[in-house]
Amino acid sequence: MIISRTIASMAIMVAMNSFVFGVETAVRTLEPWWQTSSFEAVARQRREKINPAQWSEPEKAARTFELSSPKQAGVACVRILDLFSQAALYHKTDPQHFRGGLYLVYEVVKPLPIRAHLSGGSAYWDYLNYSCFQSAPIYTQERIALEKTGIYETALNFSGWGNCNGQGLEKGVNKLSLPYGFQILNVASNQWEGYVDRGGGGSGKDRILKTPGLKDLPQVMHDTMFTAANLTKYELSIPEVVSDWRKGGYVGVKVQVKDAEGGVYDVPGAEVTAVVSGKYAHESNRIELYPTNSFSRQGVVWGFAGSLPDDFYEPGLIVVNIRIRIIGPDGILRAEELQKTIKQADAKALARSEWMATPPRQDKRQADGTLLESRFLSASTQSWWWRSAEDARWLIDGMKRARLNIMTPLLGYNGLAYVPNTTFPMCYYLTQAFTNKPGFKGTFETMPFDGLAFILKEAHAAGIQVVPWICFTQRSLTKGQHEELLVVGDDGKRGEYFDIHKKAYRDLIVQFTAEVLKRYPDLDGFTLDYVRTIEPCFCDYCKAEYRKTTGRDLLADHKGYAPYPEAYAAWHEQAVSAGVRELREAIDKIKPGLKITAFIIRPKSMRLYSNQGANAWDWVNKGWVDSLACMLYLNIPEQTMQSWLGIAQGIDNPEKIWVTVCCSDVSLKSLPPEAKKENLLISHCSTNWTCVAPEINIMDLKACRDKLHIVGMGIFDAWTANDEYFDGLGRDFFTEKAVPLW
Repeated sequence: MIISRTIASMAIMVAMNSFVFGVETAVRTLEPWWQTSSFEAVARQRREKINPAQWSEPEKAARTFELSSPKQAGVACVRILDLFSQAALYHKTDPQHFRGGLYLVYEVVKPLPIRAHLSGGSAYWDYLNYSCFQSAPIYTQERIALEKTGIYETALNFSGWGNCNGQGLEKGVNKLSLPYGFQILNVASNQWEGYVDRGGGGSGKDRILKTPGLKDLPQVMHDTMFTAANLTKYELSIPEVVSDWRKGGYVGVKVQVKDAEGGVYDVPGAEVTAVVSGKYAHESNRIELYPTNSFSRQGVVWGFAGSLPDDFYEPGLIVVNIRIRIIGPDGILRAEELQKTIKQADAKALARSEWMATPPRQDKRQADGTLLESRFLSASTQSWWWRSAEDARWLIDGMKRARLNIMTPLLGYNGLAYVPNTTFPMCYYLTQAFTNKPGFKGTFETMPFDGLAFILKEAHAAGIQVVPWICFTQRSLTKGQHEELLVVGDDGKRGEYFDIHKKAYRDLIVQFTAEVLKRYPDLDGFTLDYVRTIEPCFCDYCKAEYRKTTGRDLLADHKGYAPYPEAYAAWHEQAVSAGVRELREAIDKIKPGLKITAFIIRPKSMRLYSNQGANAWDWVNKGWVDSLACMLYLNIPEQTMQSWLGIAQGIDNPEKIWVTVCCSDVSLKSLPPEAKKENLLISHCSTNWTCVAPEINIMDLKACRDKLHIVGMGIFDAWTANDEYFDGLGRDFFTEKAVPLW
């Protein structure tokens, strides 16, 4: 079944039919808005299905959060009863003319005279767009009252979107991640009392004592989904209804909209039910279908799935009914209804495992059958690889048990180095560690232990490549060290970071890298980090160069709100890209074709929302780097895959995009005493930090390997890992030896 609408013409038809010329009396039968077409009516209908008394304790906990204020004693306890999108399909327009948002039903369990809202700054709803794969910060207009116990309802109307963390609302499927933070207001004065973030931080003593675990309640998160499109003209359709036609089997449905611009999008916010019938009239059951998705390297597909009755009769007829709440360009909430019928006699049975299934990954292998897959471990300074043979061997042994095959030891940071060179001075960590060692005189030449030389020998003997980690843009901790190359802030004062726009600084990084490669010619490559501006510079040179290059004012363009001007983004990109290109050229003069990988955190779609110039998709497409390691420390497989897809856009060969997960958990100092349990995995190198259980990282890595067919994976960082973590990786995930694939 297909429904087509042109909203503008519908409005004209209604207007014409409202005037009946030559008739003295017009009769209309209308239902009250609060019973039919309002958000309140929708909430009432939904409440008939919600029974909090039957919720399990984990579900109650996931729906409950606590808020406090730095200026008041006590804690407010709030439970979310319902949270849903006001419509499944919205007309995409600018924030000033957009109609729609969320609808919240909540219970104040324990009151406090404060109100919370998400209407400015860092207080917003963090949405994810599953069509263009980017973050969508959305602001709402509301005051979530917490001063009295009771059950309350409020419309959370979208009032604006976009900030430095994302573009905001775009066409396609959008799904709520979590509220990013709350502004706290005093009820009596309506004055601001503080800000709380979703992770427990905030200003002063204010904090969310307990963050809602809504991500653990798929149905609640699905209810917040909506599709945005150009609805001046649209066509709704049911392109697919499938089933395996088994008792206790499934029925699958796809619902799509084609908008006025020809774009076709899934509509996972629709309400879908099906009536399943057997041979006789009494053999009939009504079932509900729920949103489901399938990830692949090509993107995300949404559909609906439900379980067939496990009754005595054989299913023979399925009638699918779909209801879609829509807010079009006229701003009116309406419902469209579709129906489609399929008969077993006319439809081929399709197994659930085959419907919306991602094609299986085809492993890449050498001629001898050895698996090709890159698996790296970053080793920062706190992993102590540079300190002694015992420390280095522990790390290599752990990597062997985990079947990791690339080590990336950090060679320098903060303008300091951990390996012999003439460019940067020795790091104070080395000075402190070697002070009492015989013959050590505070110089690289008198170091009692050369960690990189030792690792090269031992790691290569174990079949592990060594690809050292270099921070491209660094801060200076040494007073007077190349002070003329430090950034100048908009206040005219020198900053902490070096300015990547100045070739003299980029030459230092090239010189350092070349020195290391000449001293250690057996290196297998280099890993680049902080390949971005970090802090912009406003010195006279930079302001003049910007004016000469773009004809614009640097300070004025920087102080504007995102999105930044194209000229501003491009100017930063050309400086950062020049540094990557210069490094590639210098390495090729010494050891042509040596591998280079680079850490990356933002997708191409964010280039106008960041002032840091990391045009990584250009580096890999031009061959300056061989791979990009996405730093995705989410521990939520769906969001990790969504982020990878965003970064992969614009990359000619997606196999060059690796996934990096983080094994560090939390500082023990940040945990309350009651949370410091014996079963925490304590870091081997730092007893003040904990390590995640290996299965936490394995969830992300397995999803990306199976669904996105990635061939490169990384762990950050060795300093928080321990023996149990390494053993778990090798036992439960990296069960087969592999050699790196570049």
